[in-house]
Amino acid sequence: MRKLYFLALILSAVILLNGCGKKKDSPDAKDKKTDKKEISYSEGSSYHIKYESKSPEEKGSMDFYFKGKSAKIEVSMMVGDKKNDASMYYADKTVYMITEIEGKKMGMKMDVNENKDSEFDIVNIKDKLKDYEKMGTDDVLGYKCDIYKTKDGTLISIYNDAFGLKIVDKNKKEVVATVFEQDVKLADDFFTAPKDVEYMDMGNMKH
Repeated sequence: MRKLYFLALILSAVILLNGCGKKKDSPDAKDKKTDKKEISYSEGSSYHIKYESKSPEEKGSMDFYFKGKSAKIEVSMMVGDKKNDASMYYADKTVYMITEIEGKKMGMKMDVNENKDSEFDIVNIKDKLKDYEKMGTDDVLGYKCDIYKTKDGTLISIYNDAFGLKIVDKNKKEVVATVFEQDVKLADDFFTAPKDVEYMDMGNMKH
């Protein structure tokens, strides 16, 4: 279940879908120490953030795409000497996950509304910031972030109140953004989960 934990950790920290990240005016643009283009959240924009796992026991990367209230995550991880791939789609408050091991695909789905686990509560993260402890600042890819500590001890470096660019959990497992871009070109069906996969309902598995 290590792959599931990795995905849940990312989902809990970085999917910001409702009213996040209004652009803030800088008091003096000349004070900026970087020439990075400021990125702000807009439902009309598409985004891509690529993350790398920095934990020795969990080598892998994740490409996270989102636009409006839709998101897609593509994960590639090495577990021992085996490469495991997974994709996750989020739309209409339902998460679809597809794993591929040794060429065999397996699908799972979950209704976010039915799951009370905060790790899978993936909307309104800006609203959650008031419940987190602000710990300081961080610099990721030249973007100045605020560091927040969640109730379970996870540290999240958040840029512009909207984008999680670094995550360090209480066990010191670290995930850091290596690519951060706005207005990426995506196909019309990019966020649509494949229909040729049979999805097990994770909600039913709890009963």
